[in-house]
Parts: sequence; C-alpha cells; structure tokens
Amino acid sequence: MLLPRLHNLETDQSPPTVFPPCLPVFFHSLRRIILYGPAASGWIGFLAAASAQRVPSDTGTQPRRVAPYLHRLHCDDTVELDAPFISHFRVFRNLVVLLLGNGCPRATICTFHLTDEDVSRLAMELPRLRDLSLGTACSRNTCRTTVNSLLALSTHCKGLRFLCIHFNTGKLARDMWDSLHHPLRHNSHPPSRCPLTVLDVGLTPLPVEALGEEVFPTLAGLLDIFPGLNTIRYYTFSSRASWGWRQFALQIPNFQEMRKSLPVVFAQEPCGNHQSPHTPQPQHTSHSTVTGSASVPHRPGNREIEPVLRS
Repeated sequence: MLLPRLHNLETDQSPPTVFPPCLPVFFHSLRRIILYGPAASGWIGFLAAASAQRVPSDTGTQPRRVAPYLHRLHCDDTVELDAPFISHFRVFRNLVVLLLGNGCPRATICTFHLTDEDVSRLAMELPRLRDLSLGTACSRNTCRTTVNSLLALSTHCKGLRFLCIHFNTGKLARDMWDSLHHPLRHNSHPPSRCPLTVLDVGLTPLPVEALGEEVFPTLAGLLDIFPGLNTIRYYTFSSRASWGWRQFALQIPNFQEMRKSLPVVFAQEPCGNHQSPHTPQPQHTSHSTVTGSASVPHRPGNREIEPVLRS
C-alpha cells in the first residue's frame, strides 16, 4: 500500500509522475484531501488514472483501489468544470463532501460547462454526498444546467444538505413548469427528496423577466424540490438582477402559511401567466430593508433567504 497510515493529504505540490508498480491499494486510510493551486487538477487526474489501472492478484488481475474510504475532497483550483473533469470523481464512491473551486466569476467567460445529464450522472455516482459545491456561480447566466439538475441531486443524494451550483434562471418560471413532466417528479409517492437546507446561487441573476407573474408558483416548485430549504445565499450586485431573490424572500412566509392547509400548491399545468385556481394569491407581507437586499422578519417555521453582501 502507498502511505497506508496517511489520513489527511493537503498540498499545493504536483502529483507523482509515475505509479508505484503492483500496489493494489493507494492511500488506504486517506479520509480527506485538500488541493491548492494549479496542481489540484493534476492530482485529480493522477488519482483517477491510478484507479483505472489493473494490478496482479491471486486470480489474475484486479482494479487498483484508490483512497477507498475518502469522504472529503476540496479542490481549490480555478479549473473549468466539464464532463471529463467531473467524471474523475466517480472513483470516490464514499464521498460525503465535495467542494470544487473555480474562477468563473473572475473569468472573461463562464467556465461551467456541465449539462443536466452530467449533474444527474454525478448525483447517481456519488449518492452519499452531504455538501456539494461545483464552484461559485457567475452572473452571465449562460450555463446549460436547469432546475432539472437540482431535481436530480435532490432525488439521488438522499443526505444532501448544502449545494452551490450554476443553474440557468433566464426562463426559470417556464423551466419549473416543464420540470413537472420530468420522470423524477413521479419516481415515488410521496416523492423522495433530500433534506437540503442551504442553496448557494452565487451571482446568479433572477430579474423580473425570468419570473413574470409566476413568483409564487416558481417558489413553490423550488420548495417542492428542496422541502427543507431555509436559506438561499446570493451575492447582491444589482437590485434589478436580484429582484427575483428579493421577491422570494417576501413570499416565503405566505407560502409557509398556505402550504399547511393546501394539499397542492404547485399547479399541474401552466397557462401563460394565469394563476392556478389551486394556487391562492399571496398576501402582502411587511418586511424590513437591509442595504442591497431584503430580509423577512422571523416567524416560527419561516424559510428565510440569506443575502450575502459583497465587499
């Protein structure tokens, strides 16, 4: 075994250039990996390549095992997140915490290239995830992931409690309606969902044109995906761009009260901007104002949106 007693690996150095021959297990006791700088992606590729090798055994050959008990991986690197890179993590089946940094908000173009299919595959391959960060979302809103990615993560990762991800909100209301027909909406009765409490949307904009008059049904759809959600973190950089997150904050207390007495809050079929007869009109809620955002006064059981102000 390579370094059989090593529990934590934290480094900004490059990985080895060759594999030790015939070792059936790499890093047998490793529980946590934290990688910094440009070498981070090199380490991920090295470990994935090592796991793809076969080594001699009593019955012929067997796959090499790499960090079989690893449960936390933090890659603090400005990598581009695409399907080939994400596929490296499938070898770490016991991961509970996966935190990937990226430089997307500082880059000239969006570096998040995953699709709904990529995220769904990751969710199925790492079902034990509790905390997942796929990098801070930028404000460009050009990514190809939608609310279907959120639905896949909530369905397959039964213990997920924290999520940071890009998802396109340009047509969020329409995407939420379309997701009603997704097979994962009807995979069980009642639907199986994760206990996620914190959703970090970064710099993702949510302007008025993304929601129209569908603020309340869209929020209901989001809370159907994440029933335990109590915090949405977002960076306030423009009152127009954060309009939707502010409206969500105002509607959450009303939604909480209504869902106690209604069996169905999220309508089954859209009809333009028409409100479903099963979706009552939300009442006005008083609120206090904080610089750059809005906050909802605390009530027992409230779901609150937590703004994160940029310095």
